[in-house]
Amino acid sequence: IYEKNNPDKAVLFLDTILWDDPHYQPDYKKAERGLSWGYLLKNSELRPDLAKKYFERNARSDDNNASPLYNLALLFIDSNQLDSARHYLKKGFFITPDDPKYFAKFSELESSQHNYSLAEKYAIEALKIDSNYPPALTTMGIALSSQGKKEAYLYLSKAYRIKPKSFEHTVNLGIYFSQFVNIDSAYYYFTESLPFSPVKQKEAIYGSLITLAVAKEQRDIAVEYFEKLTKEYPNSQLIVKKKKELGI
Repeated sequence: IYEKNNPDKAVLFLDTILWDDPHYQPDYKKAERGLSWGYLLKNSELRPDLAKKYFERNARSDDNNASPLYNLALLFIDSNQLDSARHYLKKGFFITPDDPKYFAKFSELESSQHNYSLAEKYAIEALKIDSNYPPALTTMGIALSSQGKKEAYLYLSKAYRIKPKSFEHTVNLGIYFSQFVNIDSAYYYFTESLPFSPVKQKEAIYGSLITLAVAKEQRDIAVEYFEKLTKEYPNSQLIVKKKKELGI
């Protein structure tokens, strides 16, 4: 009952117990058990700040385990501490150089900083390790399209074929076709992405579909999406802009 009504306090209470538990210490399986609690804290967004100490403890205790290093890198990326993220990605890569996720994450990180040429180079290295690795295909496509290179489609479409029910891979094709002004294809992929869309992303998808429907001269459909936008996101900053597009 306490956990249900006070989740933040419950997490902190349980964390205090687990941190001092003998089974979570370095002398018990190199603090490996703490990784599971760290993953839960990070991935559930309960308290990612608390996850950091478990990853650090395991990393200090086990020089041959790259997992805590990679997760530390993700935490630092989320907090925009990119130099620290790069540091841990490098350390993890040296332990498992045959894992493409390090180069792929480097590529994603550099794309986020608009270093697209460098992002492309990292993606190439990841694809040398695994030519079918979806995150590397995705970040390669983003790096190329951000440089105005149409061959980005080859990588984005391959990622989509490997995992067609993925929001990320579907919406990336919508963005690609919007960029290169293929209205029908952009509309198709944005529509396809809606069933998989996270709540935080759906607002922008509605906005794109309104614009594309107007461009396709399908005003009735545009109005339908506008009504969904105003109903689901009544405080959206897009509402005023989309009203102008619709002439309302």
